[in-house]
Amino acid sequence: MKEFSVYNMIFSSSATVYGSPKYLPIDEKHPVGGCTNPYGKTKYFIEEILQDICTAEKVGVNFNFKLPNVNTDYILPMNIIVSIYKRK
Repeated sequence: MKEFSVYNMIFSSSATVYGSPKYLPIDEKHPVGGCTNPYGKTKYFIEEILQDICTAEKVGVNFNFKLPNVNTDYILPMNIIVSIYKRK
């Protein structure tokens, strides 16, 4: 990532990485893993790979972030719009 000056990345994960709930409601402190379907496992493994890459490259990473009063159904399109706006 450093080779190409990549220091920021957007990865849209899924609540499926939490597997079967240990408690409700599920929050960001809930343990991950134990995924119950291939989609959740894929998302979980990608998060693990990205974490390893960021650690090896000494690049900061934060998978848990919240934006107050934001409908997270549209988080990825909103990030794209903000990124384009900031370039101008």
